[in-house]
Amino acid sequence: MGTIWVREFTGGLDTRKLAETSKGGTLVKAIDGHINRGGEFEQRASFVPVYKLPKGTTGLAFTKAGPVVFGSVPDPGMPDGVLYQRLQHPDGATELSAVLSFDLFSGKLFAVGQFADGDIYQFYDGKRVTNYGKNTAIVPGAPVRTFGRKLYYLTGPNLIYSNLADPTNFDPDSGTSIPDGTTTVGNADGSTTATTRVTNSDGTVTVTAVTTAADGTKSTKVTTEPKPDITSQSQGVGAGFNDLSEEDYGSEDLVAIGRYQNYLAVFSDRTVQIRYVDPDPALSKQIQALHNTGTISARSVTEFGDTDLFYLDASGLRSLKARDASNAAVSTDIGSAIDVLLTDFIGQSSSADVRNAIGVIEPRDGRFWLALNDTIFVFSYFPAAKVSAWTIYKPGFKVEDMIVYKRRVYLRSGDQIFVYGGLGAALQYDDTEAVAWLPYLDGDRPTETKTLQGIDAAVRGSWKVEMGMDPANLIASDKIGTITETTFMANRIPGTHQATHFSLRFTSQGGFEPFKPAVLGSAAITYAAESDKARS
Repeated sequence: MGTIWVREFTGGLDTRKLAETSKGGTLVKAIDGHINRGGEFEQRASFVPVYKLPKGTTGLAFTKAGPVVFGSVPDPGMPDGVLYQRLQHPDGATELSAVLSFDLFSGKLFAVGQFADGDIYQFYDGKRVTNYGKNTAIVPGAPVRTFGRKLYYLTGPNLIYSNLADPTNFDPDSGTSIPDGTTTVGNADGSTTATTRVTNSDGTVTVTAVTTAADGTKSTKVTTEPKPDITSQSQGVGAGFNDLSEEDYGSEDLVAIGRYQNYLAVFSDRTVQIRYVDPDPALSKQIQALHNTGTISARSVTEFGDTDLFYLDASGLRSLKARDASNAAVSTDIGSAIDVLLTDFIGQSSSADVRNAIGVIEPRDGRFWLALNDTIFVFSYFPAAKVSAWTIYKPGFKVEDMIVYKRRVYLRSGDQIFVYGGLGAALQYDDTEAVAWLPYLDGDRPTETKTLQGIDAAVRGSWKVEMGMDPANLIASDKIGTITETTFMANRIPGTHQATHFSLRFTSQGGFEPFKPAVLGSAAITYAAESDKARS
């Protein structure tokens, strides 16, 4: 008699191999659950509808005061707990159709609105931004990002930035003086350069640049700048733009912007530029460029931990992370386990849905969520427990907007706002069916017919158990029974099926408790084989 024991599910959903060649500890289907810190498959919390919005609003953002939605008409009457910000077209009549991007600057919303006529305008604290100067390259665009006391955004090939501490001023001729002080930048070769500016009594500026090589050796360069002319375009601190297509090919149509360590990562669909940015535009520069990777999904770019930047590439989910001590970036295939599934899903989705893919970090357990249409791809990562696992949520609605506010994930679909787990202190659970399919396991005897003796599992809650036995027909399965408690001590579910491979399939039945999830901890298949008889 033999036993196939699957101790844990730390590998999560893995579609890289055939179901009959995938290893134990992975899953070939994992829906409406995730892998917890112990490597167990756990039912997700419920998506609780908490706010019904009036007609005529769009978007979902937040400030310290609460979630915010937008519209172009006077406040239509928000439910308690939701704020409203009015964004108006210059003509006062054209309707707001979408909010393309937002960020907070000094605690106030900087938002980009697109109107029914296709025009795009930027707003700070509800007031339309108008100070772009005379350069025709500086026009409103998206996405936006607050970084280092400036507001950055993209349009065409241009990275555009505001004046220092003033997100309403993008005029390069605005004439803010460059402050004294020291800035330090890391270079691609592993060296660092510390630049110190000191304004002299005659108004000239002494600039001392000290470069420290990786081996500790230093070189110093001292220059003197003339007294600044505050009317000069070059002296606007931060206000202006860089045409990134002049610095690297593939950057003609910029899409996304994110923070990578102490730099900005600027994405086109097939190129990523890592840039050091400084209040003094003269000190800003490209650190590194990566080709043949990028994104068309601006809102998918998400910081994960201290050193990773996740984004949706055409080939799947990717991550920018440091290659070595030099901090040079490299793109890694963090989503390789589900790339086949994800790229198939992308192929079946509309271009608009792919562009609107949204990434967030679920704050309670630090899971990465990627929402694409009506599906959320979930990455659980707990390195101490060797958990690196993907699963899928099906919330039952199309995710149009998603934010994190006060350690809760808020999702908008139509005129309804949902909160994952509800607004209470404990996460709320319902009768959502969590589904986990194990691969077709063979006990290291893939060619030998085996007679099933029974199955055992460690569970919390009620689970329906089925068995698949034909790798050529993945849908086919037989019901084995229902278990409501761990069976290892007693109550093994008997079976008499014969096959070379066995695929256990578990589906949770109702909730375990209102504030506790159903859990599948491990499973075991006991069988008899002809070779066992021969040895006896």
